[in-house]
Amino acid sequence: MAGGRVKGYFLRIARDEWVEKVFESGRYYTLKRMAPAEGTYVFFLKKTEVGDSVIGYGVVKRTAAFHELTPAEREACMDHGWDRCIVFKRLTRLSRPVPVKELPVDFGKAYGKYLHGRKVEDEELMRILEALEAEKP
Repeated sequence: MAGGRVKGYFLRIARDEWVEKVFESGRYYTLKRMAPAEGTYVFFLKKTEVGDSVIGYGVVKRTAAFHELTPAEREACMDHGWDRCIVFKRLTRLSRPVPVKELPVDFGKAYGKYLHGRKVEDEELMRILEALEAEKP
Protein backbone atom coordinates (compact mmCIF):
# COMPACT_ATOMS: atom_id res chain seq x y z
CA MET A 1 0.00 0.00 0.00
CA ALA A 2 2.93 2.32 0.33
CA GLY A 3 2.97 5.31 -1.95
CA GLY A 4 -0.71 5.25 -2.96
CA ARG A 5 -3.44 7.77 -2.34
CA VAL A 6 -6.20 6.91 0.10
CA LYS A 7 -9.32 6.27 -1.92
CA GLY A 8 -11.37 4.46 0.70
CA TYR A 9 -11.75 2.89 4.11
CA PHE A 10 -13.18 -0.20 5.70
CA LEU A 11 -15.64 0.58 8.50
CA ARG A 12 -17.39 -1.96 10.71
CA ILE A 13 -21.06 -1.98 11.60
CA ALA A 14 -21.51 -3.87 14.84
CA ARG A 15 -25.28 -4.31 15.12
CA ASP A 16 -27.97 -5.46 12.70
CA GLU A 17 -30.21 -2.49 13.53
CA TRP A 18 -27.34 -0.13 12.70
CA VAL A 19 -26.94 -1.81 9.31
CA GLU A 20 -30.56 -0.91 8.54
CA LYS A 21 -30.10 2.66 9.77
CA VAL A 22 -27.00 3.22 7.64
CA PHE A 23 -28.62 1.97 4.45
CA GLU A 24 -31.95 3.73 5.12
CA SER A 25 -30.50 7.09 6.20
CA GLY A 26 -27.32 7.22 4.15
CA ARG A 27 -25.43 8.25 7.31
CA TYR A 28 -22.73 6.51 9.36
CA TYR A 29 -21.92 7.87 12.82
CA THR A 30 -18.44 7.27 14.12
CA LEU A 31 -15.90 8.14 16.75
CA LYS A 32 -13.09 7.65 14.29
CA ARG A 33 -10.96 10.74 13.98
CA MET A 34 -11.30 10.71 10.23
CA ALA A 35 -13.06 13.01 7.85
CA PRO A 36 -13.14 11.26 4.48
CA ALA A 37 -13.25 13.62 1.54
CA GLU A 38 -16.06 13.76 -0.98
CA GLY A 39 -15.78 10.86 -3.41
CA THR A 40 -14.02 8.53 -0.95
CA TYR A 41 -15.34 4.95 -0.91
CA VAL A 42 -16.34 3.29 2.35
CA PHE A 43 -16.69 -0.49 2.49
CA PHE A 44 -18.98 -1.65 5.29
CA LEU A 45 -17.93 -4.72 7.24
CA LYS A 46 -20.17 -6.91 9.40
CA LYS A 47 -19.44 -10.15 11.21
CA THR A 48 -21.42 -12.95 9.52
CA GLU A 49 -21.61 -16.72 9.89
CA VAL A 50 -18.58 -17.00 7.55
CA GLY A 51 -16.56 -14.32 9.32
CA ASP A 52 -16.03 -10.64 8.58
CA SER A 53 -17.73 -9.74 5.32
CA VAL A 54 -18.38 -6.71 3.15
CA ILE A 55 -22.13 -6.06 3.19
CA GLY A 56 -22.10 -2.95 1.03
CA TYR A 57 -20.30 0.25 0.24
CA GLY A 58 -20.88 3.91 -0.31
CA VAL A 59 -19.40 7.05 -1.79
CA VAL A 60 -18.92 9.94 0.64
CA LYS A 61 -20.79 13.19 0.05
CA ARG A 62 -19.40 14.98 3.12
CA THR A 63 -18.42 14.54 6.75
CA ALA A 64 -20.38 16.48 9.38
CA ALA A 65 -18.75 17.43 12.68
CA PHE A 66 -20.67 17.07 15.95
CA HIS A 67 -21.72 20.74 16.05
CA GLU A 68 -23.28 20.41 12.56
CA LEU A 69 -25.65 17.61 13.60
CA THR A 70 -29.29 17.98 14.60
CA PRO A 71 -30.09 17.91 18.33
CA ALA A 72 -31.45 14.35 17.98
CA GLU A 73 -28.28 13.23 16.20
CA ARG A 74 -26.08 14.88 18.83
CA GLU A 75 -28.00 13.11 21.59
CA ALA A 76 -27.56 9.73 19.89
CA CYS A 77 -23.87 10.48 19.37
CA MET A 78 -23.41 11.32 23.05
CA ASP A 79 -25.10 8.03 24.01
CA HIS A 80 -22.58 6.06 21.92
CA GLY A 81 -19.47 8.22 22.13
CA TRP A 82 -19.57 9.20 18.45
CA ASP A 83 -18.32 12.59 17.30
CA ARG A 84 -19.11 12.90 13.60
CA CYS A 85 -21.30 11.68 10.78
CA ILE A 86 -20.28 10.52 7.33
CA VAL A 87 -23.01 11.40 4.82
CA PHE A 88 -23.20 9.37 1.61
CA LYS A 89 -24.28 10.45 -1.83
CA ARG A 90 -24.60 6.85 -2.99
CA LEU A 91 -24.91 3.51 -1.18
CA THR A 92 -24.86 -0.02 -2.54
CA ARG A 93 -26.06 -2.94 -0.45
CA LEU A 94 -24.74 -6.25 -1.70
CA SER A 95 -27.09 -9.14 -2.50
CA ARG A 96 -24.89 -11.39 -0.34
CA PRO A 97 -22.13 -10.56 2.13
CA VAL A 98 -18.69 -11.09 0.57
CA PRO A 99 -16.23 -12.61 3.04
CA VAL A 100 -13.11 -10.50 3.50
CA LYS A 101 -11.01 -13.58 2.78
CA GLU A 102 -12.49 -13.62 -0.77
CA LEU A 103 -11.29 -10.10 -1.56
CA PRO A 104 -8.19 -9.76 -3.77
CA VAL A 105 -6.31 -7.81 -1.09
CA ASP A 106 -3.49 -8.76 1.26
CA PHE A 107 -4.61 -7.67 4.70
CA GLY A 108 -1.52 -8.96 6.43
CA LYS A 109 -2.43 -9.47 10.07
CA ALA A 110 -5.25 -6.91 10.01
CA TYR A 111 -8.44 -8.89 10.58
CA GLY A 112 -11.45 -8.51 12.83
CA LYS A 113 -11.60 -5.24 14.71
CA TYR A 114 -8.25 -4.23 13.18
CA LEU A 115 -9.89 -3.79 9.78
CA HIS A 116 -12.01 -0.90 11.11
CA GLY A 117 -10.52 2.26 9.65
CA ARG A 118 -8.10 0.40 7.37
CA LYS A 119 -7.24 2.51 4.35
CA VAL A 120 -7.82 1.42 0.77
CA GLU A 121 -5.48 2.89 -1.81
CA ASP A 122 -5.33 3.19 -5.61
CA GLU A 123 -5.03 -0.34 -7.06
CA GLU A 124 -6.71 -2.03 -4.11
CA LEU A 125 -9.84 0.04 -4.64
CA MET A 126 -10.25 -1.13 -8.22
CA ARG A 127 -9.66 -4.79 -7.28
CA ILE A 128 -12.20 -4.62 -4.46
CA LEU A 129 -14.84 -2.91 -6.61
CA GLU A 130 -14.37 -5.50 -9.35
CA ALA A 131 -14.74 -8.34 -6.81
CA LEU A 132 -17.95 -6.80 -5.42
CA GLU A 133 -19.48 -5.96 -8.80
CA ALA A 134 -21.03 -9.44 -9.14
CA GLU A 135 -22.83 -9.02 -5.82
CA LYS A 136 -24.64 -5.80 -6.66
CA PRO A 137 -28.43 -6.23 -6.67
